[in-house]
Order: sequence, then structure tokens, then C-alpha cells
Amino acid sequence: MRRWLPAILGIGLAGCGGDLAPRLQKPLEGQGIKDVAVDETKVTATCAQGDKAEVPVAELELNFMGMAKTDKIAGVVKKVISICEKQDEEKKRLAGIREAQGAKARELGIDVTGKDEEVIRGAICDKLTAALPVKEPERSRLAEANERSWKCPPAPKVDELPTGGWQIEIAATAGPKRGPSFLRLDNDHDDKLTYRCASAKLDVYVQASTPAKKGTKVVSAKIDGGKALTWKVKPSTDGKAMFFVDAKGTAKALASAKRVTIAVPNAKGTSAVTFDVKGAGEAQKQMPKGCR
Repeated sequence: MRRWLPAILGIGLAGCGGDLAPRLQKPLEGQGIKDVAVDETKVTATCAQGDKAEVPVAELELNFMGMAKTDKIAGVVKKVISICEKQDEEKKRLAGIREAQGAKARELGIDVTGKDEEVIRGAICDKLTAALPVKEPERSRLAEANERSWKCPPAPKVDELPTGGWQIEIAATAGPKRGPSFLRLDNDHDDKLTYRCASAKLDVYVQASTPAKKGTKVVSAKIDGGKALTWKVKPSTDGKAMFFVDAKGTAKALASAKRVTIAVPNAKGTSAVTFDVKGAGEAQKQMPKGCR
């Protein structure tokens, strides 16, 4: 009778001693989980992506013979699968981030050779922040998107920028085939002030929302509320812009200024066109040689 005792106690039980690991392994194999091992404190397994999963052996609730009920075996199996799924998902998520980082770096022309993920992310943020528009609300909206997508630090406000509200567009290709580069500045009335560098020649021109009177050859300008200056101008071929004859002299005058107001004659009288030109000198330093 005594020799039948283990069989009687084993009803509804599974796994005895070294038999526990194989019994746990069998239902896990289909999930790509392998190398199940059981010791005195824990059940361990290797997940499909190579990470380790651990469950306290106490959750098997082994009896005095080292056996576990079938439902406890099933419970530990489910827990191992759950742990592995979370770890595998995290690994896939990180792989996706790395792939997205690589693609964005290539798009922005960033060399990733020998750089870790944090350095690459920082370089991406630097490029994205530098390319932000200088007008609201677009600047804040895109800056917030960069913070969400790339964990970029908050972008500086326009009035904190050394180049102020100037939008800087530098042609990428160097050499004789290089296209024009621009510094652009708008005001709230849709007037525009532009520096253009083409073939190492600087042009400075203003486009008032109300076009200048035909035949205008001079305008009056006040820098930071100072004495009125007289600047010679000539119209563009379409009459929509006025080019300052002394482009370099105009740029020099605005380099350290905060504000300029230009009196533009038009068909109805004269319009006072004002620009916050803070940072013009710093922005101009980024233009190609010959236009700085």
C-alpha cells in the first residue's frame, strides 16, 4: 500500500524534482522561449529576443515532495510569457527608435558613424531647433512636436535668439553652382525685408504690403528712433520691391540696430514700414563669404 502513496498524492500534480523544468519548457517552446531552469529560489527562461525572464519559485507552491499543481504550472508559464512579451515589445520599440533616428539623421545630413543614440538624438535636436520658423504660432507648434518626438529641450523664444526674428536660408551647395542664400524678416503687416546673397553679391530690399509709388528713388529711414536718414532705392522689375542702392552700407547700418522704420511713398501718401531687426549682424555672419 505504501508504494502507491506517491501515485495517490500525485493526482492533479505535475513536476517532481528535476522534472519541473521540462514540464514548464514544453508549453513555452511554441513561444520561442527556451532554456527553462528551476532552482531553489526562481524559475528562469530565455525569451525569444534573448532577454531573461524570472519568476519566484514560490509561485509554484511546491508540496513537500517537490511537486506542483497543474494550475500552478500553467500560472507560471503564463507569467513567463507575459514577462517575455513585455521585454520583446520594449526591444522592438527601441529598435524602432534606432531605425527612426538613423532615417532622420540621414535626412538632416548628420554623420552617425561611431556615435551612440544619445549623441545622435542631440544632433537631430540641434538641427531641428535651428530650422524652426521664427514666427508664432508655427515656431511653438513645431518646437512642441520636436519635444514629443525626439525629447528635444525647449526651443529658445525668438527674442532670446542671437539672430532675432531673421529666417536664415543658406544654400547647401558650395562653389560656382551654389544657389542664392537669404535672410528674411517679416512684420505683422506682411511687409518683408530681405538680404539676398547670389554669386557673392549682396542685395538688400524691402517689399511693402502697399507697393511703393512708381518712380520712387529715395526713402527716409529711422534707426532706433534716431535722426532720419535718406537712402537711395531702385525698383525691382515687377515694381513690388525696392532695392537699396548701397546694400552693404544699409546692412552695416542695421547690423547692431534693434528697429528700423522706413517711410515708403505710395499712391495714397506714405506708409511707415517698421521691422524689428535685432540680430541682423549675427544673421549676416552666417551668409556666404562676400556677403558677410
